[in-house]
Amino acid sequence: MPNEMPELYASAHFLLELDGINTATVKSVEGGQAKTEVITYHANAQKGAQYRQAGKRKYEDLKIVFAVATQPEVWNWMKTFLAGDCDRKNGAVVAADYDYKERARRTFKDAVIAAIDFPKFDAKDKSPATVTLTISPEEVSYTPPKVDGAPIGDPGGRDQQKFIKSSNFDLVFDKIPTSATARVTKVDGFSLKSKIIEYHASGLLAPMKLSGKLEMPTIAFYVPEPDSGPFVDLMNKQMAGLQHDRHSATLTYYDNAAKAKGTFTFVDCTILSAASEKHDAGNEEVRQVKVEMAIESLKVETK
Repeated sequence: MPNEMPELYASAHFLLELDGINTATVKSVEGGQAKTEVITYHANAQKGAQYRQAGKRKYEDLKIVFAVATQPEVWNWMKTFLAGDCDRKNGAVVAADYDYKERARRTFKDAVIAAIDFPKFDAKDKSPATVTLTISPEEVSYTPPKVDGAPIGDPGGRDQQKFIKSSNFDLVFDKIPTSATARVTKVDGFSLKSKIIEYHASGLLAPMKLSGKLEMPTIAFYVPEPDSGPFVDLMNKQMAGLQHDRHSATLTYYDNAAKAKGTFTFVDCTILSAASEKHDAGNEEVRQVKVEMAIESLKVETK
């Protein structure tokens, strides 16, 4: 009787589990490979004898891309990261075939968030807005499915994730007239990162990982040149050494029904520059001004 070989499949759907709960469908996953350092021991240099063995294990970070309209469990984990807390999670990335049947899983333990890449918002871009979450696990393993061929289930919002487009947004400042930002064309993507600290202790085969200092990004957005006056004034005051009131800005993103689905609030903004684009006689597009600002903290709310 010939040996039966497992059926081949093309992995088309992915699901993120956190602490045993199905949280979000995933667009793509990369990383998580295990590596070891090679230790070479020279027994007799004259004869060229040497022995090689595996040394310390290392696990690559996992980069998980999902829609901005993901489930609250994922956002709640990211909010703890934004607050400066180190919240470890156990979980898995489940791979399924075209029929949403589980085929394999990549399990991780004691993972902490290393970085969050937030999406860009562009009035010309009609593609779904996505977030890239980088996590640093202490252990990663490839495990067989819990029940081979079992449906992975729907964590909810699978269809909803398709309707948050990068073009559906607005940006408002608390102390600047809304007319100055009513025609914002684009907000560049931005990233928050934390240096991962490895703590080596006796009895542990792998180091314990902790979140370090959180690095705040510089936010860049684009307005038509006729609307840039308030930002140019703030920049001139900053360049002259004059202190001005701190501002807060709120970026709201919407679904296709123009219903607000979430906000990013930039707290204590300082205008760093307001630079016009290149002067070109052959350019027939509306002139834009790129405004850059530093922020001290970021608050996220989802609906």
